Amino acid sequence: MISKIYRLKEREVKKVLKIWKPFFSYTLVFNVLPNTLWHGRFAIIIWWKSVKNAVIRNRFRRLYFETCRPYIDSFPSDIACVVKTKTQLENNETSLKNFEKELLYLLDKKLWKNT
Repeated sequence: MISKIYRLKEREVKKVLKIWKPFFSYTLVFNVLPNTLWHGRFAIIIWWKSVKNAVIRNRFRRLYFETCRPYIDSFPSDIACVVKTKTQLENNETSLKNFEKELLYLLDKKLWKNT
């Protein structure tokens, strides 16, 4: 997990989802809003329909935050990641690898777009 200062609060997540234009992949939607801080802040929204229980949801949350850790200083933006409702996340290696692969794709796409 990343430190609390690098995570978005619920009010800030709502602001990001309401204002900014999203980036899409097959299973994820990235909503990005520039901020005035020197670092990026992250949040993930996993619907209860996408997972069977809280253990799997927390495993994907931890994977998300660990994958985002190297990108904290790369761009000062608030990023809210939403898992699409039709996506079924399972507790197996292929699902974890696919999730991380799409996450890295969207992070690199966002980083490339800023430069």
